[in-house]
Amino acid sequence: MWKFLLWIIACPSLVILSAQGEKVNLTTVDRWKFYKVRASGAMTNANVKSTCEAARMRYPCYWSGTGSCTSTYWGSGCIRFDDGGVHCLTLSVLSHVLCGSAAGFGSCQPLNATFVYLPNWHSDGSAPGMDADTGTSGLFGAHYYNKWALCVDRNECLDSPCEHGSCTDTIGGYTCRCSNGWGGTNCNQDVDECDSNPCLHYGTCQNLMNGYRCHCKPEWTGTNCQSDVNECTSNAGRGPCEQTCTNLHGGYRCSCRRGFQLASDGVSCVDADECQANGGRGPCDHICTNVHGSYRCSCQAGHQLDADGFSCIDADECLTNGGRGPCDQTCTNLDGSYRCSCEAGYQLDSDGFSCTGRSCFEFKHF
Repeated sequence: MWKFLLWIIACPSLVILSAQGEKVNLTTVDRWKFYKVRASGAMTNANVKSTCEAARMRYPCYWSGTGSCTSTYWGSGCIRFDDGGVHCLTLSVLSHVLCGSAAGFGSCQPLNATFVYLPNWHSDGSAPGMDADTGTSGLFGAHYYNKWALCVDRNECLDSPCEHGSCTDTIGGYTCRCSNGWGGTNCNQDVDECDSNPCLHYGTCQNLMNGYRCHCKPEWTGTNCQSDVNECTSNAGRGPCEQTCTNLHGGYRCSCRRGFQLASDGVSCVDADECQANGGRGPCDHICTNVHGSYRCSCQAGHQLDADGFSCIDADECLTNGGRGPCDQTCTNLDGSYRCSCEAGYQLDSDGFSCTGRSCFEFKHF
């Protein structure tokens, strides 16, 4: 029962291994990567050629095709590769690399059941192949089916095509993974990073070779103008302001101490005339006098300044001089003023506060 289960599990692997177009990487010679690719049908030259082309590869000939290693059996469609002086025969060169010996390549197991393009070799169009299990070479491909075709793919990455990036070789080509700031098939085109508008807060972007630079407004800083500039740090915390500076997100605000107001330039402070309001009295009850950075309240005659500094209350002029105030004899306080009077026998002088005796007349009876 267990053997039956194992067979069921193993069957898919066998199908995959024998699938048409399957590729096995053998080795690299002279920048050419040699593969054997599973073919379908008789192993003729035509089928070897079409199998390689279907896999987006080229194909070698039985001969290397360079220097003296050419013959009537080498076709113009085959690739030429430097055999390194090992041997003119392609299978011998591969055997030397894969198995350590160029002689007796028919016994090199990695090349088993592999057929190579050889034009004009046999009238039935056979491609020559080998059986490593029996050490036999020169098999006529027209009599063998679904074997391996020898194909090649050039390792384009060895030519360093990616100018500013890394290269990954692929079947029939290559792909470049570009470094930041570069694009294009070969990573040789400068990317305009300004297209993505990286500069924030109305900064202007300057594209550079493999980069960019943001020119920020004075209120912003950072690579992308993303950081607020604290304009108030200089000038002992006042920044550009004359008196008080408050940092804002993307700016600042100037203000002035009490008694001053912001000038039209937005940074200077000028004296505030507190007396302009309230009919020229400002915050005062009676009289307002503007001074630099402040004001002073005073009161009209007959009144005095209250403790609050701006209210005016009645002044009792009669409190002094033993209750007589400025009067000679009797003082009566009034709201905002006073009145003097005199005792019997006296009359108020024209000055309004002095008292003088009345004139006496002698009457005689006749």
